[in-house]
Amino acid sequence: MRPEHYVVLEAISRGYDTPGKIARALGIGQEEVERTLLSLMVAGLVERVEKGRIFRREAYALTTKGMHELEEERMRVRQLAAKAREEYERTGDPQSAHAVLGEYASFLPMLAMLGMLDLPVLYQADEGPSMEELDIEIDEDAL
Repeated sequence: MRPEHYVVLEAISRGYDTPGKIARALGIGQEEVERTLLSLMVAGLVERVEKGRIFRREAYALTTKGMHELEEERMRVRQLAAKAREEYERTGDPQSAHAVLGEYASFLPMLAMLGMLDLPVLYQADEGPSMEELDIEIDEDAL
Protein backbone atom coordinates (compact mmCIF):
# COMPACT_ATOMS: atom_id res chain seq x y z
CA MET A 1 0.00 0.00 0.00
CA ARG A 2 1.26 3.46 -0.82
CA PRO A 3 1.80 5.74 2.20
CA GLU A 4 -0.60 8.38 0.88
CA HIS A 5 -3.31 5.72 0.65
CA TYR A 6 -2.58 4.62 4.18
CA VAL A 7 -2.78 8.09 5.73
CA VAL A 8 -6.08 8.82 3.95
CA LEU A 9 -7.53 5.51 5.17
CA GLU A 10 -6.34 6.37 8.69
CA ALA A 11 -7.99 9.78 8.47
CA ILE A 12 -11.29 8.26 7.36
CA SER A 13 -11.11 5.70 10.17
CA ARG A 14 -10.77 8.59 12.62
CA GLY A 15 -13.86 10.41 11.37
CA TYR A 16 -12.44 12.74 8.73
CA ASP A 17 -14.93 11.68 6.09
CA THR A 18 -14.94 14.43 3.43
CA PRO A 19 -12.12 15.49 1.11
CA GLY A 20 -11.96 18.89 2.83
CA LYS A 21 -11.75 17.43 6.32
CA ILE A 22 -9.13 14.91 5.24
CA ALA A 23 -7.05 17.59 3.50
CA ARG A 24 -7.13 19.87 6.56
CA ALA A 25 -6.32 17.03 8.95
CA LEU A 26 -3.36 15.86 6.88
CA GLY A 27 -2.16 19.26 5.72
CA ILE A 28 -2.32 18.35 2.04
CA GLY A 29 -4.26 19.71 -0.92
CA GLN A 30 -7.88 18.75 -1.44
CA GLU A 31 -7.19 17.80 -5.08
CA GLU A 32 -4.55 15.33 -3.92
CA VAL A 33 -7.02 13.88 -1.43
CA GLU A 34 -9.70 13.56 -4.14
CA ARG A 35 -7.26 11.73 -6.45
CA THR A 36 -6.30 9.40 -3.61
CA LEU A 37 -9.96 8.76 -2.74
CA LEU A 38 -10.70 7.88 -6.35
CA SER A 39 -7.82 5.42 -6.36
CA LEU A 40 -9.04 3.92 -3.08
CA MET A 41 -12.58 3.60 -4.47
CA VAL A 42 -11.30 1.80 -7.56
CA ALA A 43 -9.38 -0.58 -5.27
CA GLY A 44 -12.57 -1.22 -3.27
CA LEU A 45 -11.13 0.19 -0.04
CA VAL A 46 -13.53 3.14 0.41
CA GLU A 47 -17.03 3.96 -0.73
CA ARG A 48 -19.09 7.12 -1.08
CA VAL A 49 -21.95 7.36 1.39
CA GLU A 50 -24.67 9.88 2.13
CA LYS A 51 -24.71 11.25 5.65
CA GLY A 52 -27.18 13.37 7.52
CA ARG A 53 -30.95 13.19 7.73
CA ILE A 54 -31.83 16.82 7.21
CA PHE A 55 -28.69 18.22 5.62
CA ARG A 56 -27.50 15.46 3.35
CA ARG A 57 -23.84 15.43 2.43
CA GLU A 58 -21.52 13.13 0.59
CA ALA A 59 -18.86 11.46 2.68
CA TYR A 60 -16.48 8.52 2.47
CA ALA A 61 -16.37 5.35 4.55
CA LEU A 62 -14.08 2.35 4.69
CA THR A 63 -15.34 -0.85 3.12
CA THR A 64 -14.81 -4.17 4.86
CA LYS A 65 -11.84 -4.75 2.57
CA GLY A 66 -10.55 -1.26 3.42
CA MET A 67 -10.78 -1.94 7.17
CA HIS A 68 -8.91 -5.22 6.75
CA GLU A 69 -6.15 -3.72 4.62
CA LEU A 70 -5.85 -0.72 6.94
CA GLU A 71 -5.30 -3.00 9.92
CA GLU A 72 -2.63 -4.95 8.03
CA GLU A 73 -0.85 -1.73 7.07
CA ARG A 74 -1.06 -0.44 10.66
CA MET A 75 0.83 -3.52 11.81
CA ARG A 76 3.42 -2.97 9.08
CA VAL A 77 3.88 0.69 10.02
CA ARG A 78 4.24 -0.20 13.70
CA GLN A 79 6.89 -2.76 12.79
CA LEU A 80 8.72 -0.16 10.69
CA ALA A 81 8.59 2.32 13.57
CA ALA A 82 9.99 -0.30 15.96
CA LYS A 83 12.80 -1.13 13.52
CA ALA A 84 13.55 2.57 13.06
CA ARG A 85 13.74 3.02 16.82
CA GLU A 86 16.07 0.01 17.12
CA GLU A 87 18.24 1.42 14.34
CA TYR A 88 18.42 4.77 16.08
CA GLU A 89 19.33 3.15 19.40
CA ARG A 90 21.99 1.06 17.66
CA THR A 91 23.57 3.85 15.61
CA GLY A 92 22.49 7.11 17.22
CA ASP A 93 21.94 8.39 13.69
CA PRO A 94 18.50 9.81 12.90
CA GLN A 95 19.16 9.50 9.17
CA SER A 96 19.65 5.76 9.55
CA ALA A 97 16.31 5.56 11.36
CA HIS A 98 14.66 7.57 8.59
CA ALA A 99 16.14 5.21 6.01
CA VAL A 100 14.48 2.26 7.77
CA LEU A 101 11.13 4.02 7.45
CA GLY A 102 11.68 4.30 3.71
CA GLU A 103 8.85 6.02 1.88
CA TYR A 104 6.99 6.50 5.17
CA ALA A 105 9.68 8.89 6.46
CA SER A 106 8.12 11.83 4.62
CA PHE A 107 4.75 11.00 6.19
CA LEU A 108 5.98 11.22 9.82
CA PRO A 109 4.10 14.46 10.60
CA MET A 110 0.83 13.06 9.23
CA LEU A 111 1.25 9.81 11.13
CA ALA A 112 1.98 11.73 14.32
CA MET A 113 -1.07 13.96 13.84
CA LEU A 114 -3.26 10.90 13.43
CA GLY A 115 -1.78 9.36 16.55
CA MET A 116 -0.32 6.44 14.62
CA LEU A 117 3.30 7.16 15.42
CA ASP A 118 4.56 8.46 18.71
CA LEU A 119 7.50 10.59 17.62
CA PRO A 120 8.79 11.27 21.14
CA VAL A 121 9.07 7.51 21.58
CA LEU A 122 10.70 7.04 18.18
CA TYR A 123 13.15 9.88 18.86
CA GLN A 124 13.41 10.39 22.61
CA ALA A 125 14.11 13.97 23.57
CA ASP A 126 17.18 13.11 25.61
CA GLU A 127 18.73 10.99 22.85
CA GLY A 128 17.38 11.93 19.46
CA PRO A 129 16.73 15.10 17.52
CA SER A 130 14.15 17.51 18.85
CA MET A 131 10.79 17.99 17.16
CA GLU A 132 12.19 21.26 15.79
CA GLU A 133 15.21 19.47 14.32
CA LEU A 134 12.84 17.04 12.62
CA ASP A 135 11.02 20.11 11.19
CA ILE A 136 7.63 18.83 12.28
CA GLU A 137 4.70 21.16 12.61
CA ILE A 138 1.37 19.85 13.85
CA ASP A 139 -1.75 21.83 13.02
CA GLU A 140 -3.71 21.32 16.22
CA ASP A 141 -6.79 22.99 14.66
CA ALA A 142 -7.02 20.04 12.27
CA LEU A 143 -7.18 17.53 15.10
